[in-house]
Amino acid sequence: MIQATSTQQGSGYSAFTTGSLSLHTDRSGVENPPDLLVFYCIEPAEQGGESLFADGRLVYHHLVYWLRF
Repeated sequence: MIQATSTQQGSGYSAFTTGSLSLHTDRSGVENPPDLLVFYCIEPAEQGGESLFADGRLVYHHLVYWLRF
C-alpha cells in the first residue's frame, strides 16, 4: 500500500502526493495494462478530494465513431 504525503511534492512525480493531478491514464503505456484498477481512500479530505473517472477505451471508441463523419 502506498500512502500519499505532501513531502513528496516537488519531486517531479506527483502521483503519490496530496497534490492534484490533471487528466491522465494509469498503466496504459505498459504492454499488458491491467483490466481493473482499484482506488481506495483511507482518509477522505476535509474539503476537495473529488476524483473523475472515465473508461478510456469507451471514450476512444466513441471518438472513432463520431469523428469518421
